[in-house]
Amino acid sequence: MNMRKSPTIKLAVSIVTYETCPHELATALRTLKSLPYRAIVTVIDNSSLNFLRECVEKTMPEAIYIHVQRNIGFGAGHNIALKHSFQNNILYHLVMNVDLEFTAETICTMTQFLNNHENCSAVTPRAFYPTGQEQYLSRKLPTPMNLVLRYLLPNASITKRLNYNYELQYLDRSKISSVPTASGCFLLMRMSTLQKVGVFDEGYFMYMEDIDLTRRISDLSDIAYLPSVQIIHKHSKGSFKKLKLFLHHVKSACRYFIKWGLFWILQKLLVTTKNGNAKYF
Repeated sequence: MNMRKSPTIKLAVSIVTYETCPHELATALRTLKSLPYRAIVTVIDNSSLNFLRECVEKTMPEAIYIHVQRNIGFGAGHNIALKHSFQNNILYHLVMNVDLEFTAETICTMTQFLNNHENCSAVTPRAFYPTGQEQYLSRKLPTPMNLVLRYLLPNASITKRLNYNYELQYLDRSKISSVPTASGCFLLMRMSTLQKVGVFDEGYFMYMEDIDLTRRISDLSDIAYLPSVQIIHKHSKGSFKKLKLFLHHVKSACRYFIKWGLFWILQKLLVTTKNGNAKYF
């Protein structure tokens, strides 16, 4: 891919941190610094102490560091940077986690795809765990049964059957496909679409806010899954291990289903991508 310096793409990147390992943050910032065009990078630190400021200033002095001084949540943190993107007439905004391995070319390919496809408003990559196992970032709209069985009976045959469909495991990984939702761990979005659908709903402290936002985007435009673009996501699945995070997930799920309505969700599932009937670009 052509990696020449180019000033034509207006890109902003936001990373929300909370007691994050400085080494992980520094690794992500070094990769962002290697982009062949200028990007506005903002680190929103939800930690009580600003110990990450030194990491940002040493690794990427041009990045913006915002110390919130309290944990305001994932979506609210990213919204601070998204509002700056609106003010600066940014074309594309990448929200990302810090526990990732990716390359500058990954971002270049995603931005170029949005450049070439005006009918598309968001792009998500193919993801793997560090072990090499596939990680399914793109999914159908969730139902209560999907979430309950994933927690209570993760290895049961019924859960695996539901996951096969819910996680779009049947997609042809050699093709670019349009998906109903995408994870916010590494999501590139078109700002003109966010002007219409809004930003993250700050009523979610963490979990489900990315599903809420991307389903609003997919109602208006396509979300593209690019399997040729790959990242490694460590993804600790904290809500499966810690009671506090589990309760946050339950609260967010209740908000989501109350907000959108169970009847509406069941209706929507009937017209969402089905096994054997995927939509490809």
